[in-house]
Amino acid sequence: MRHVKREYSKLLLELKFLHADLEYHELVFEEAKEEFAKDLNDFSSKHELQARMAEVQKASEEQPTEVKVKSDLDPDDDIFDATKAKTNIKNKDLKKLFKEVATRTHPDKLTDEPDSVLKTKKLKMFLAAKKAAEESDWFKLQEIAADLGIDLPEPNKNQVILLRDKIKDVKDKIKKICNTFAWKYSTLELEPNRESLLRQYVKIAFGISL
Repeated sequence: MRHVKREYSKLLLELKFLHADLEYHELVFEEAKEEFAKDLNDFSSKHELQARMAEVQKASEEQPTEVKVKSDLDPDDDIFDATKAKTNIKNKDLKKLFKEVATRTHPDKLTDEPDSVLKTKKLKMFLAAKKAAEESDWFKLQEIAADLGIDLPEPNKNQVILLRDKIKDVKDKIKKICNTFAWKYSTLELEPNRESLLRQYVKIAFGISL
């Protein structure tokens, strides 16, 4: 049991770092995509590729689908349907802890809550906990439970496995970002190397060789 507790603590710390690292990568990635799009546009103009690229893009486009954007807690939103929907949680540890969170944050438990700000906060926590439980994210779920002052269960092997799986998931997300053209482009400093990468992208994405 002592070994399990030690590994559990170690994995929590590792995940805390990895989540921060993922947040960093996502932030830098947004900047990298903007820079890559701008430089790609300049590159295509310089080599008079815009018309050919537009034809390829148009041919590969799918029919647009309507997307309805709603505010987080609009009374007419599907958010309340989401809180009523049955959860698909199979893991017993996740199910038990989520149930404890739900007893404090489910909309049915907040009907008499006079503080609208606190009510909104708890509703968001409920949805975040529901998402975490359904995605087997023990790290996020236990964070929410701790914020609510819920006593966390003793670490066990099952929780350790959940944390290991989440570590792999976060690492895969970071790796996926690092393997994109935009990210690789942002790491290059020499102009010839940047132009070479743009040529590779144009060839792969649009079938245009220069």
